[in-house]
Parts: sequence; C-alpha cells; structure tokens
Amino acid sequence: MAVLAQHDQRGGTQAMANRRRDARTQTRPQRRSRTRTRNQGAAAGAEPIRVALLLDMSWGYYRDLLRGVMDYAKARRPWDFRMAQPTLASAQSLLRGWRPDAALMPVPNAETAALLRRWGRPAVNVSYHVREARLPRVGAREDLIGEAAARHFLDKGYRTFAFVGHRGVPYSDERLAAYARALRAAGREVLFADDPGASLLTFLKGLPRPAAVFCATDGVSWSVAEVCASAGLRVPEDLALLGVDNDEFQCTLAHPPLSSIAGPGREIGYEAAGLLDRLLHGECAPKAPLLLAPKGVVTRQSTDVLAIEDPDLAAAVRFINERCDRPLAVKEILRAVPVSRRALEVKFRQTLGRSPLQEIQRVRIERARRLILETDLALGEIARRTGFGGLVQFSATFKKVTGQPASALRRPRHQAP
Repeated sequence: MAVLAQHDQRGGTQAMANRRRDARTQTRPQRRSRTRTRNQGAAAGAEPIRVALLLDMSWGYYRDLLRGVMDYAKARRPWDFRMAQPTLASAQSLLRGWRPDAALMPVPNAETAALLRRWGRPAVNVSYHVREARLPRVGAREDLIGEAAARHFLDKGYRTFAFVGHRGVPYSDERLAAYARALRAAGREVLFADDPGASLLTFLKGLPRPAAVFCATDGVSWSVAEVCASAGLRVPEDLALLGVDNDEFQCTLAHPPLSSIAGPGREIGYEAAGLLDRLLHGECAPKAPLLLAPKGVVTRQSTDVLAIEDPDLAAAVRFINERCDRPLAVKEILRAVPVSRRALEVKFRQTLGRSPLQEIQRVRIERARRLILETDLALGEIARRTGFGGLVQFSATFKKVTGQPASALRRPRHQAP
C-alpha cells in the first residue's frame, strides 16, 4: 500500500520519519538479543557465537580437547573462538574485554570458579582441580584410570607399587584411591610420594626393586624419569614408570619413552562443546558431571619389562611378547620352555592369575590398542599384525575383552555427521 508523504515545516517528510522510527524499533530488540541471534546457528546472516577457550596448549590433554571442540563446532554452527591461558587474570581480561557468550576452560582454583559463577553466562569446566566448583563439568573417569594402572603393573608381575602425584588435588587423589583399591583387591599395597618435592629422590631410592611407579600425569612421569636419570636409577629395570594422558611429545621425547594411559581428551572436548551449546539454548545445567572412560594403556619402553622371578614363566611370557604378531598356540610355547603343559598352566595362574592362552590374547589386544591409537593403519591390517585370523575375529575379541569396539578408539564418542 502506497503512503503519501506530507511535508512538515522543516522540509522533511512524514514517511521518512516513519521509516527512521521503524528502524529504531527493529534495532533495539536485536541489540538486546545478541546472544539469542547467535544461537540460531548457521542461518544466513547469524552472528557467530563467541566462545572463550582458556587452555594451556603446552599439555597434550588440552590439545586433544581442542580437537574435540573443533569436531563439534565445525559441523554445527559458526563459532568465533578466542584463546588465552587458563589463569584468573587471563579469564578476567578476556571475559570483560571481549564479552564472549560462553566459556570453556579448566578451573584451576576456587577464585576462578567464583569468577565464572558471577559472570553468569554458560561456562563448562574441563578439569578436576577443584572439588566443589559448582559449574557444569566434563571429565575423565579417574577411577578407571587408577584401575587400568594397577592392572597394567599386575599383569607384568610386579610386587612393589608406588604412586607419585599431587596430594589434595581431586584428580590425583581419586586416581591414587582407585589404584590402591585395585591393588588391595590383589593383596598388594601402594607407597605414596608428593611431586615435586625435595624428598622425591629419597623416596625413589628407598623403593624395593623392581618397582612399579604410577604417576598422576605424563608431566609427573617426565619429572620422575629425570630424577631417576640423575640418581642412576634405571628405567624400566629398576623403576617402571606409567603416566596419564598419552602426551605425544612428553612421552616420545623422554628417555626412555614413557608408557601412558590414553585419556578421552578429544571426546571430552566434543562433549563439553555440546554441553555448552545446549546451555546457550536455555537448557538447565546438569547436576552431575559427564565422565568418560579412558582408552587404555599405551606401552612404551618405560614399562616394557617383566618383573617375574620364575625363569620358566618369564621365558614363556617373553616368548609370547616376541611372537604375538603371528598365530600362536600354547604347544609352541612348550617347545621353547621345557616344562609340561600342566606345570606351565599352574605357573601362569599362580603368578599372573590367567592361563597361557589368556596371556596370548591380552598381549595381542594391548599391541592392537597401541597400533589403533598411534597409527593410521586400517583395522584389518592391525588384525593381521597382531596375530588374529582376520578382521571379524579381531573385532569380536577386542570388544569382548575391552567392552568397546576397536573403531571407537579412533573417533569421538558422538562423531559429527
């Protein structure tokens, strides 16, 4: 419908005034709902969501976590990221200066947790440094990490067990607690030391050898390895070292290379980004944290040794490790180790708690797990290199033993479509 313009006394038109008034009316609510407009996703013309990422990229866990965030964001909506170190000062500067719509970061202390709560916008915590942060959290199953460490060392026949971590830090305390529970269930005890500390060298020198040392993180494991080198303690012959997070640089650049429990860092990033997205859409924050299982132990030289006193049993286990890349039967072990089948079965069950056939299967699965995590080999090729008859047998055995399909180790739990 045409509108006839009527000139006012200043020479303008009523229609022009109406248009200016209409433009002002439309602009105000758009400004007030900036976050809501961004939340409309990838619609044409929508503003990107501003997400503050406060991550220390010198740690492998946070690099993996960032990959998971990218997996989610690139397939869902335009997100605009800005990064900073996860410190209180950096958080204050970024939140006040850039004015993001949401934040994702490890919460290192109670002061940072209080800052994020006062800020009042969606924020997700991706660490477990503070027990009562009162913020939505996505993290790892610390109990399963501790249990995996105990199982790894028990499988190798150790009788002396130690832990080096950070007393009073929740993730370290819970890893220790689960490690100790699993060892007590097997009739063993664990010795504990804080790190860093002036007494660490004395603690390590005082351990009966050979000893299995579980470290709270790969960073702690690196530090312990350096102390061992300076003190003349051999790794893994005197002390076997196992860390957490499978940080590629720390683990492979160390001397010797460090074994580690591969955590679900990438999956945590993906799930944390999804939770942040749901919070931006108005969903209520979950009351309980979302906790994901670790992927398992990646064995390198720092634990690639057996602590078995019986020479026949040690020879049999060594034979299995050397030949697990091909089909292997128990009768072949008996040709290499001059004992009866019954005697060999008894030795395996009394010391390791499993049969020779179960040991063959365990070694193959651990070797396959490492190839899945560290290479791009197809699963069929991994099956061939670990002595399985084919992909079908490998897939069925892997899922039966580990509780998850082999392919799950190579992608976030909810792969983006």
